[in-house]
Amino acid sequence: MQREQTNVIMKTKKESQAMKMAALQIQKNEALPPSHQYKKSTSTIVTEVNKLCDSNISPKMAATHVRKGLIDTLPLKRGPGRRLPAAVYNTLKGAYSTYLMLEQAESKKQLTTKDMAQRVNTCVNHASHSLTRDDLTGKIRRDTADLRPFQCCNVGKANMAEQQRLQWTTHYNLDLWFTTWKSTLVGLVFGRE
Repeated sequence: MQREQTNVIMKTKKESQAMKMAALQIQKNEALPPSHQYKKSTSTIVTEVNKLCDSNISPKMAATHVRKGLIDTLPLKRGPGRRLPAAVYNTLKGAYSTYLMLEQAESKKQLTTKDMAQRVNTCVNHASHSLTRDDLTGKIRRDTADLRPFQCCNVGKANMAEQQRLQWTTHYNLDLWFTTWKSTLVGLVFGRE
C-alpha cells in the first residue's frame, strides 16, 4: 500500500514539473511572431514535454494554465482547500514521519490509527487550530508515503517478528551463533581456521 502511495506521489510530482515546463514553453512560443519558422502548436509542445518527462498532461490543461497566468508555478490541487495553512500542514507531515521513524527505531509497539489520530489532533489543537477529524491522520499518512524510508514504518499492527529479532540480537547471542557456526564448519572440514 505504501509503495502504491509513493508511486502516486512521485507521479503527481512528475506531472506538476511537466506542467510547469509545458506552460513556460507555450508562453515562449506565443511570444514568437506568427510567421516565425520555429513556432509550434500547443499540442506539439505538450507531446514533446510528455515524452521528455514521461508524463501525461493534456494540451488543453496546459493552455488553460498559460491563459490564467500560472507560468512557472505548480498546478493547483483539486478539491476543496485545506483547513490548515500549507506551512503548518508541511510541518505536521515532517513531524508525523519523524515520530513514526523514531518509534520504529526504538522497536516499541506502534500506535494504532486511532491513537495516532488523537495525537495529531492534540498537536493541531495545541497550535490554536480548530479541531480536525480523524481523516487528517489518513491524509498525512498518505502524503508522507514518500518521506518514510522504511517500508514497514506505518501505523497499525506491530511487526512482532522484527521486535523479536531485535531483542535476540545481543552481542552474546551473535558471538555464540558465529562461534558455533565456525566450529561446525571446521569440524566438518568445510573450512579451516
